[in-house]
Amino acid sequence: MVIKEYKKGVAVRLSENFKSTEFDCNGKGCCSKTLIDPKLVEHLQQIRDHFGAPVKICSSYRCEIHNPKVGGVKSSKHLKGMAADIKVEGVEPAEVAKYAESIGVLGIGLYDTDKDGHFVHIDTRDKKGFWYGHAQKYRSTFGGAVSKVNYTVKEFQKAAIADGYKFPKYGADGVWGEECEAVAKKAVCKKPLIKGLYKNKNLTAFYQRLLGFTGKDIDGKFWTATEKAVKARQKALGFTGKEVDGKIGINIHKAFLGV
Repeated sequence: MVIKEYKKGVAVRLSENFKSTEFDCNGKGCCSKTLIDPKLVEHLQQIRDHFGAPVKICSSYRCEIHNPKVGGVKSSKHLKGMAADIKVEGVEPAEVAKYAESIGVLGIGLYDTDKDGHFVHIDTRDKKGFWYGHAQKYRSTFGGAVSKVNYTVKEFQKAAIADGYKFPKYGADGVWGEECEAVAKKAVCKKPLIKGLYKNKNLTAFYQRLLGFTGKDIDGKFWTATEKAVKARQKALGFTGKEVDGKIGINIHKAFLGV
């Protein structure tokens, strides 16, 4: 996924429980933008859903001015909008770290003492890096077996269900299988011949979010702007010729979802 840029201080809904302003740099008068990795938002929403408790983001994006002031290293994932230091209300940091590992988070730092501050750092690095405390003591695991659940697939399933499609055996379990294949073949999202005759509005809104649409642009209406964005993503994914048609059929569903 591409890192998204938002205006600092202007709240944009990113998921059911998170807004862009929660990721703003904590520095005063140092910057005007906020960088956020959509994958980080997905991880945080998973954590929020699993524990059923508020997630406080203590620190997420840090600009180049603020980062060194709080002891951040030059290679900090916070600088790129790829990290968040969090506390989950009523949940021990060790349990949060354990669950984060179970859903495939690759960057986790556990700080669970008074000296360290009782929080968990998570980030979206592409190679595993676990540590304990400010001393950065290496940890091989926090005890969380990696789950097969894919949060993005689960959101696809929930949107499809809202559009009337059925997953009779497994429901919205976050696992891509035969039921997902069957639904993806039927649930084609495309521009209608007549404006206003929109189908699959919940799935369309889901993909609009994946494509980086924000605010009122996430309307579930598959028209010119959405078609143009789909074509651009198809090209970026390596599709060519007639494959770049601006429609979301089974192959595009799977490419977008990474399955």
